Amino acid sequence: FFVQSFSGARFQDVKLPDIHPKALDRRIALEEKRDAIPSQVLLGFQAPPMGDEDCYPLMLLENHLAGNAGRLGEKIREAQVPAYRVLVKYEPRARGGSIAASFVSLPADEEAVLNAVEGEISRLLEAPILYKDYRSAMNLSLGKYWIGQQARFSQIAFIVENILSGNGLEAVLEHATRLQGVKEEDLQEVARRVFKLDRSVALRVHGRS
Repeated sequence: FFVQSFSGARFQDVKLPDIHPKALDRRIALEEKRDAIPSQVLLGFQAPPMGDEDCYPLMLLENHLAGNAGRLGEKIREAQVPAYRVLVKYEPRARGGSIAASFVSLPADEEAVLNAVEGEISRLLEAPILYKDYRSAMNLSLGKYWIGQQARFSQIAFIVENILSGNGLEAVLEHATRLQGVKEEDLQEVARRVFKLDRSVALRVHGRS
């Protein structure tokens, strides 16, 4: 598809089929057991596609929540339950996207960590993010973008994804500007549209006790 459409001397207009994933109408829980000690848990939500106006605030929310120094890791430490590899990943695609929080814990701590994660997500919907946290998320999002763009492969992949998604080169050239245009109040508004616990997907791979 890429060779046929874009291998000439100039880009050609291409329209992808307008097929979008259906919105979930309820929470889905998937469980299985594994013959290993740690449990792995993922809590996922449907998210906007690449180029959507909500995708830029969601990138800031990803960096606000993610990592051991992020808000989810902090909340888990406050609950005094051990967990590691606390990750949050936003994956925008051409016609839809997902954002998921995941962690690894001992089986006995699995429920407590999940409750802490869901509690922090609920708090995010009810209380605005502090300005210092907004600025930290903004700086981290911009920093990660510019560092990632230092690799030629990342540059090419980013251009291809945006063109195939129908966003054009403008979205590539203006990405940093659009990130900087995210306002503090945008974060909670987008969080309320995306982080719907009653329409989430919980995947729990229970470890051996």
